[in-house]
Amino acid sequence: MPTTIKTVSTLVLLAAVTGGVSSQSVTWSQISTKTAPPARAFHAMAYDAARDRVVVFGGRTGSTHMDDTWEFDGTNWSEMKPTKSPAKRFDARMVYDPIRKRIILFGGQDKDAYGDTWEWDGSNWTPRTSATSPSRRRASSMFFDPKLGKIVLFGGRSAIGGFNYNDTWTWDGSKWAELSPKSPPAARMGAPVDYDVKRGRAVMFGGWSGSERGDTWEWDGSKWTEFTTTVRPDDRNDASIVGLPGVAVLFGGFGSNRKPRGDTWTFDEKGWMQIKLPKSPAARYSHRAVYDSKRERILLFAGSNNFPSGLFNDTWSLPVRLATFKTFGKGCASSTALPTISSTTVPRLGQSLELHLKGFLPKAQIGQLILGASDKTWGTIPLPLPLSVINMGNCVLFVSIDIVHPIATDPQGNAQTIFKVPLDTSFLGAVLFGQAVGPDAKANTLGLATTNAFKAVVGL
Repeated sequence: MPTTIKTVSTLVLLAAVTGGVSSQSVTWSQISTKTAPPARAFHAMAYDAARDRVVVFGGRTGSTHMDDTWEFDGTNWSEMKPTKSPAKRFDARMVYDPIRKRIILFGGQDKDAYGDTWEWDGSNWTPRTSATSPSRRRASSMFFDPKLGKIVLFGGRSAIGGFNYNDTWTWDGSKWAELSPKSPPAARMGAPVDYDVKRGRAVMFGGWSGSERGDTWEWDGSKWTEFTTTVRPDDRNDASIVGLPGVAVLFGGFGSNRKPRGDTWTFDEKGWMQIKLPKSPAARYSHRAVYDSKRERILLFAGSNNFPSGLFNDTWSLPVRLATFKTFGKGCASSTALPTISSTTVPRLGQSLELHLKGFLPKAQIGQLILGASDKTWGTIPLPLPLSVINMGNCVLFVSIDIVHPIATDPQGNAQTIFKVPLDTSFLGAVLFGQAVGPDAKANTLGLATTNAFKAVVGL
């Protein structure tokens, strides 16, 4: 049976090892800018990673449709003055293509829906033509699929009073091609989608098909698969989703009770989880959000809480703290094997960090799991520390000894310890180091063997 440390114990361990809850909690914060685009909703937005710019095009303010282009350099907004530009429109979709280093815009609507394709290079817009193309539409779901090396488009809606689509298309930089995946999602508009590069999946949630939806779908490069779960955001349309390595973050949207949402959720291979942050943008929908990979943050801009009034032109940032687990160093051999410590999970909020130890003596030997706040020093002693000074051969201490927790091996010399990570955003970014030591009279003069070490960062 695994040794299990319950949630309250883990919170105490984390607080003790990391010096307590951080006074600088990870949360949403508004960015003050000297200039900003006029308030709007239903705009298009994408992040150009090569140029480190967030690009906004068009949108809607009341009955006025827009055709302006703005860029955000991480500090301030600047209006661009291209010689050629797409016609004014709202509910277009934009995605950055990292292979071709261009932002691609498709569709949208003014008096009628558009079916045109445009390319932004940082200074000008260029129309692109293709023998085949998705039909005219707005509010589709669009993302870049690195497996395919192409942009993928799903669904959307024809002109106002029209109908929704559930077709899937790809753009390879020169032409559109329709795919025919089996069992696609139901036709819809306004469903946010983005790609998780670590899991190799795009995640799409909700949208509108005559009413707001609450279903979750994943795209693996060839087919759509519904992800069923009882815990999820409520039905909504026109929220934002930002795909990060290993997790996606959803904010806001227009709920089925005709009210805007202001909640933040995360999605990974285990499902949805609501993250309650100390501060948040006002509830809204038809806003847009992207991942600023250079500064490791989510950026959110504009939207509405009661269209055509209640328009925003604010810019918000959410620092991204991803959960990670990395091993380092090397253990010293016991009389039977080289002891190791590893994990099959990462320490995400509200989930578990499962530590696996192998290579110790069998038959329920009692060892110790060392947890520390540093891999540089232990008090005044520099790390790593060769343990030959206490007759432990080539064993090395890699982490500070701040907490010691007993572990018992099974008949095969293995052990498992499960940390329940608190669903407490104050611990985002908390760092925990660890290493294990176990008895073995034949290993060295002192009769102890050690594992390699790990560094775990609590995150989303």
